Amino acid sequence: MEERTYRAIPQPDLVLRLDVPLELAVQRNLTRIKPGGPEPTEYLRQRHAKSSELEFTGVPTYRIRTDAMVEETMRAVKPILWNAL
Repeated sequence: MEERTYRAIPQPDLVLRLDVPLELAVQRNLTRIKPGGPEPTEYLRQRHAKSSELEFTGVPTYRIRTDAMVEETMRAVKPILWNAL
């Protein structure tokens, strides 16, 4: 049922792929304050591997590095979004 639901979702107009090196993602995860604590590291590794395989054929895709400060990431994202409007 879930797969059918996802197939019914239309293609996006564009994709912003926010990339972070795996080890930085693990480090950030360990310092997050959230109910239940951080995600297990192995789970994070699996999700990172799966998301690295995602492709959106025929859709403009922009890879944004997120290993810098959030302000730098926002400076990279904003012009892409404004140009898409």
